[in-house]
Amino acid sequence: MYHELELPGRKLCQSEPGYVRYILSLETFRSQMSWLKDQGWRGLCVSEALDFSARQNSAQPSVCITFRRWLRNRPDRRRSRTSRV
Repeated sequence: MYHELELPGRKLCQSEPGYVRYILSLETFRSQMSWLKDQGWRGLCVSEALDFSARQNSAQPSVCITFRRWLRNRPDRRRSRTSRV
């Protein structure tokens, strides 16, 4: 699980050490996603990841990437869930 991507010109939601340790730069995130793709990993949505029987039948390794959402009181942070990085 990631908390947040650190983007130039955008303030972080929180600065507590327990939160910040799960923040990474956009470049690092893209690098990690490229590595997963190059290694043959398949991305799953949360409902697919929760369906254990579907994962059991797949020979392909799979991963579900989530971000902790802190948008409730931050109208400037609300974006489409389908935004591409």
